[in-house]
Amino acid sequence: MTRLPQWAAAATPRWLGVLLLVASGTALQGQPADPVSALAALDVAGRAIAISGCPRPLEVRSRYLPDPARPQVRDEMVSTDCRGWRVAVYRPGAVAGSERPLSLVVEDHHPLLLPPLEVGATEAAVRAALGEPAQRFGANLSYRLPGREADRVTFEIEAGIVRVISFNWSLD
Repeated sequence: MTRLPQWAAAATPRWLGVLLLVASGTALQGQPADPVSALAALDVAGRAIAISGCPRPLEVRSRYLPDPARPQVRDEMVSTDCRGWRVAVYRPGAVAGSERPLSLVVEDHHPLLLPPLEVGATEAAVRAALGEPAQRFGANLSYRLPGREADRVTFEIEAGIVRVISFNWSLD
């Protein structure tokens, strides 16, 4: 049996409810949802993709860093390239089973990302589901994810179509 990462094991009933909505496909597909709920469901889906791994990664790279608080402990940063997406995960050396996703870049369809918040969606569909972005960089739309202030999802738009979805999560 796979052990859940600490952030997932500590999930509140609200997060578990969001996860069930994502799993059933009703959170974003065919049902109107408020932007906060849609962003929460998107966050859960992104984290699920990030920790799921892929059966045949194209490349896996590890980098070890000293823990500033405990010089004898080394933390690990793992970058994995899969077909259609890539992820960076942080694994603290002192706490087994507490890996945390740092970033996820989705460049192709993924079954956990449901319409209208998926690669290939229109900019209009994203804006209708999530409202106005917290920031806009050229044609890209960036939204704050629920929870930590620094957690973001960015939709990279080209010719009115979502080409890439990038998630960034903070460690603090």
